[in-house]
Amino acid sequence: MLQINRMCRIFIFAAIMLCASALSAQGQAIKVNLIMDGGAIMVYSGSNAGLRVGDTFSVMRADREIGKVEITRVESTYSVAKVISQNEEIREMDLLIKPVAISGTPKADAKADSKKTDEGYKKKTDTKKDDKKADTKEDDKTKTSSKKKTSSKKKESSDEEKTDAKSDENKADAKKDDNASKKDSKKDDKKDGDKAAAAAKAPEHTVRDVRFPSMDGAIGLYQMPTAFIASAGGGGLSLYMYKDDRTASGAKTGGPDGDTFNYSNSISTDARSIGFAYSFNENIELSGAQIQMDVTQSSDVTDYFQSSQSASTDDIKTTVLGVKFNPRKKYLLQPGTHKQFEYAFGVQNFSSSGEGEDMTRYYGVIAMPGSKLTFHGMVYYASGSGLGSQKWGSMAGIEAPVMNNAMFMADMDQFAGVETYILGLRYLMSDKAALTVAVHDITDTRNTMLSGSFNF
Repeated sequence: MLQINRMCRIFIFAAIMLCASALSAQGQAIKVNLIMDGGAIMVYSGSNAGLRVGDTFSVMRADREIGKVEITRVESTYSVAKVISQNEEIREMDLLIKPVAISGTPKADAKADSKKTDEGYKKKTDTKKDDKKADTKEDDKTKTSSKKKTSSKKKESSDEEKTDAKSDENKADAKKDDNASKKDSKKDDKKDGDKAAAAAKAPEHTVRDVRFPSMDGAIGLYQMPTAFIASAGGGGLSLYMYKDDRTASGAKTGGPDGDTFNYSNSISTDARSIGFAYSFNENIELSGAQIQMDVTQSSDVTDYFQSSQSASTDDIKTTVLGVKFNPRKKYLLQPGTHKQFEYAFGVQNFSSSGEGEDMTRYYGVIAMPGSKLTFHGMVYYASGSGLGSQKWGSMAGIEAPVMNNAMFMADMDQFAGVETYILGLRYLMSDKAALTVAVHDITDTRNTMLSGSFNF
């Protein structure tokens, strides 16, 4: 019985040590949060987490090392590292593990401390002996030179006065230098404070690094999905609002008698859309949107003898559900040029009530980042129940940053002979929130569209 209890205690102790070792190893792991241009990566850990410029890490995936990186820039909450070597393509969410340094043995340190203590004691003993000898010699000198001291007192006092004067001058100069040094130090502290305040106000990422859902839910521009997907384990929300007013008037000839009559039509659309996107991993993104459109139509027809008016209202609700896949493989490029372009495939289902039409859209999309702007292209096929809805369409868009936290955006949708253009400006309020102002359908109604977006 006693032996069984001992074995249980040993087993419990071993389990505790194993858990502690696992927690310690986990604490040293940092994730790759962003792949940057020029063979660099970004991690959301900085000086607050103890990172320093020059630190090296091993990049791990599935218990195997795929490369090494070195920290080149450290801020309070994030760091930038350059890729030193890689056996495979480094991806977001790979782990960065810092090698554990081996410190000196306690016995060697204890011997070194003991040796230092013995040397110090020996030096103190020798110093006491030297002081005793010096005192004896000083007494002898004092007895033999008493007369000389008496005759040289006046001279010494004069020398002391000169020395004191020089000392006062030196103190005054030192005080001036100290005051000047304090002023310079205050100026430097103020400059550092201003820089720190500016860095605190500025977002950690540029506007090109932060993505938000489109009107239809998938990560993209206004009306166009892009090849980019939400960050693994995260996503975003976006709310779009715009009002579309259209009018038409003229004269027509018709009827059995060929009568001429005047007409005028007006259509007003108040649209609101809330879209979301979420990604379980770096390859697959799920998205959805709820689009509400309040449509009001009125018409007025007048001939020589009579006139007629008509009006109608309709509420159209559309639910959009979609999935997008980015394989993260570049079959046409070398591994070192993996940031040249991205591509993805997706499908979206549109289910509408009222006068809306159900539709399924299959698409392929590509993104080509450049130094000045990013180009997006898309080809899709729409299959639905409406008349002539089974047709091909295309979209195109660009992104052009005007500063770190502001970007000009434009996209175009061409389907069934109708083109819709949107131009606007996105302002990055923080690393997770943005405000967008745009002109919707610039070739026809030119209505203002507002959008607020937030990432989680």
